[in-house]
Amino acid sequence: MPAVPGCRHDVFVSYAHGDDQPVAGTQCGFVSQLVADLKTEVSRKVRNDVDIWWDHHKLGGDTRITPEIMAAAGDSACIIIIASPAYLRSEWCGRERTAFCQQATNRQTGIFLVGMEPIEQGQLPNSLRDLIAYQFFRTLDDGRTTRPLRTDFQQDKEPYYNRLSQLVQRVAEHLAQSGSNGRPKPAAPAAKETDPSAIRAAP
Repeated sequence: MPAVPGCRHDVFVSYAHGDDQPVAGTQCGFVSQLVADLKTEVSRKVRNDVDIWWDHHKLGGDTRITPEIMAAAGDSACIIIIASPAYLRSEWCGRERTAFCQQATNRQTGIFLVGMEPIEQGQLPNSLRDLIAYQFFRTLDDGRTTRPLRTDFQQDKEPYYNRLSQLVQRVAEHLAQSGSNGRPKPAAPAAKETDPSAIRAAP
């Protein structure tokens, strides 16, 4: 049962499936790891078992996929967008985002942006350009190459869990506020731009 009354789901995660492919040395993809950690930590914060909708493959064989996914996106208290070049190329992801925004009273109500890679602000859809992304990537020593944070790398653990904790706090606050009022209200800003652990999608 969702933590927010009046919503079918607490959180909808919109992502490109190519961004959840395991890489060498890992047993699960970036999105799978992030969703598992979000469910554990947000549930702990709100003292309820948070309902996160994200895995399209778990739909029943007789389910009409498009209506089910669009209904889930449109009836969630908030949406977490895993921004990447693959996400921006995906027409499907755009439809999920539109379905959520059409049900929101404000185009940025309850939208949280996670960055897997730096993306120029102008490349983002209009509804996302004013958001601050949670930076879940590392820039290598050459200053150009980036990669997603990995929890199996010791040097990545602290930045990963710091970003996760900040995202969890904002989502939990949004759900708590939404639950007390029955329907979602505008979320608090993700973080100040001076916060080094949360940045806009690109410098």
